[in-house]
Amino acid sequence: MIKKTFSGISLRDKQKFTFKEQNGLLCYTFTQIVLIGKGEAKIYGLSNNKKIQIASLNEKQNQCKCKFIMDENNFTHLLCIGDESITINVLGYRLENQVQELQENNYHENLIIKEQSKVLKQKEVDSNEFELFSKKEKKEYKKIQNQKQLLQKY
Repeated sequence: MIKKTFSGISLRDKQKFTFKEQNGLLCYTFTQIVLIGKGEAKIYGLSNNKKIQIASLNEKQNQCKCKFIMDENNFTHLLCIGDESITINVLGYRLENQVQELQENNYHENLIIKEQSKVLKQKEVDSNEFELFSKKEKKEYKKIQNQKQLLQKY
């Protein structure tokens, strides 16, 4: 029997995985772990000094599937104890991608909001310029009107 602690991660669907995550494994949600091979193996999730068995394979089986969600148990490490011939496959996804998508969406929304505020400020400036221009025009108009009145008197 060998004992492996998985730290870090290289995760692709249906591929072996290795773990090392300083802040725990919370950014990963695995929907299923599959143990394949002949021999014995057990996978434990470790969280807050608790060791919870997630999956096991005995000599009579050649495959064991286990469905679970990482968030429910807040695992910091996965521990595999078993024969070297056992392969471990994972089906799941990484939550960090969802977080990244949200950040990108927020970034794009912020850009849109900034652009809209620029447009509004520009409109405000334009309207102020228009008001100033209007005041100048009004003065000119009044001057012209006054001159016309003076001319009419003479």
